[in-house]
Amino acid sequence: MNKYFQKKVDHELFIIDPKRTDVYQMAKFTIGIDHTADKTNSINLIKQFHDRMKKRQNELQEYFKSNRNKTYKDAGLPALFMLIDEFGALRESWKTLAKKERDEVDSILSDVAFMGRQLGCILWVATQQMNAQTMPTAIREQLVLKIALGDSDEQTYRTLFSSGVEIPPVLFTAGQGIYSYPGLAGTEKPRLLTVPYCSFLN
Repeated sequence: MNKYFQKKVDHELFIIDPKRTDVYQMAKFTIGIDHTADKTNSINLIKQFHDRMKKRQNELQEYFKSNRNKTYKDAGLPALFMLIDEFGALRESWKTLAKKERDEVDSILSDVAFMGRQLGCILWVATQQMNAQTMPTAIREQLVLKIALGDSDEQTYRTLFSSGVEIPPVLFTAGQGIYSYPGLAGTEKPRLLTVPYCSFLN
């Protein structure tokens, strides 16, 4: 059990960018091609991440038996993040797949969203629009932190947060938006958020 209590923790990041834009190019050189995917190999990386999650679940069973209500953090394990950029565009591209394969991928992502938090396998999704077609309800409802940057249409707000969401009467500029997170801001009344500009990425 000593491996669970190492002080140094190195988190891992998996990135999918279907359009091969800045996110893909930056990820390829910072985290490596094995942890980066575009549209063509996105499903393989999703399955790889899911396999890592199942392996971690098995590894933590012994720890959870003697440590109730604990998470991967208490076990000293690193977080595994899977960032999917342009999720709407990616999911649209899957329409050419057989329904059985599409359903399998949706099931895997739902499993990660539902099971991953306690295990430290975090699903991070970015999309330009949010509706029932963009992201299945089973995935969307499991997302803990929800952020809408910039001005969005009413459907996006209602789909992402809740049907009765109250949007602050603010004209958002670049880097501004609203968020919800348990204990800080509810989905009915999300709070204002400002994200700093990262000039070092230029």
